[in-house]
Amino acid sequence: PCGIHVTGDRKSLRIHLKQVHGFVSTGRESVKCKWDGCGRSLQKENVIRHILSHHMRLKVRCDLCGKDLCRRDVQTMHSKK
Repeated sequence: PCGIHVTGDRKSLRIHLKQVHGFVSTGRESVKCKWDGCGRSLQKENVIRHILSHHMRLKVRCDLCGKDLCRRDVQTMHSKK
């Protein structure tokens, strides 16, 4: 929404949020997502994961079956099954 290109990885997004928006993504304090049209309430520590999976549509592919999953932690649980 701010118009600045950010690559789809956790580190780049964390740096962008801190330098451009003054947002530090640590703590369990509840905040609203400021992505245009979202407004979802979540804990500060989950904001980067939320943006990557929901707004930037970053997917992780299962090496075993080829299924696209929303996050690496979901892939880990999927692989254990």
